[in-house]
Amino acid sequence: PEALYEPLFARLGASANVVPVVEAAAVIGRQMDRALLCSVVDLSDDEVDDVIDELEDALVLEPWGTNNWRFRHELLREVAAELAPPSVRRGLHAKVADALVGVGGGDPDWRLVAAHYERAERFDEAASAYQQASTAARLRGALAEAHTYLTEALAQLDRTKPGPDRDRHEVALRSRRGLLTSAVEGYQSRDAAADVERCLQLAGTDLRDDELFATLATVASYYFARADLHRTAQVLESLRVGLGKGRQWFRPAIEALSGAVAWLRGDFDA
Repeated sequence: PEALYEPLFARLGASANVVPVVEAAAVIGRQMDRALLCSVVDLSDDEVDDVIDELEDALVLEPWGTNNWRFRHELLREVAAELAPPSVRRGLHAKVADALVGVGGGDPDWRLVAAHYERAERFDEAASAYQQASTAARLRGALAEAHTYLTEALAQLDRTKPGPDRDRHEVALRSRRGLLTSAVEGYQSRDAAADVERCLQLAGTDLRDDELFATLATVASYYFARADLHRTAQVLESLRVGLGKGRQWFRPAIEALSGAVAWLRGDFDA
């Protein structure tokens, strides 16, 4: 209600130090960790503690566990979020994501990191964070969740500038999603085939990149498992052409798979 909104808005903006702290707190979420909050705002830890005390006295924040606080109500967080213009909010989301990645040295909540990068409009980093979230979900055995995060990652990548780095990233994401889909739905899955076809389209003939070379090797195995011998032979030929200095160790694998393709075709002389 206006009768409560205006006094609260005025109270939040009453102190110079309150504004940056409460803006950052609102971007972090309903609950916030003191260490994370201090790493996001450009104030000393003592100044942040003073502001937290002010916000507690104003009944905006309340303690929530050890060195954690939360907004007393979600509507209070929404009012606080309105203090920051869009450009400032984007910058704060970026700082929060960077801080989450750097805090503690362990694995952060990659889904949360990705969401902050997305709101910061750092879409390539959002795609990478969703990819990390997918890996974590797959290791837990949550395959549907892992697939969803890869789809989110590709959606973020669609918002980045075109270029070779972006294409390599898309190949990595689509190859993972295609193999994950085929593991769940079988190698005849149309969705998996579409991802693999897109990988081939993006790969082209430039196989100087080691990761791209390795991805095509995986694609060749995928087509072999589908008994698509024509496509398997095409990819193997691309890999053979891409064998350069430092990759000769891979030649036996290519020749072995080529021999298996020839065998299945009945080309026993080859």
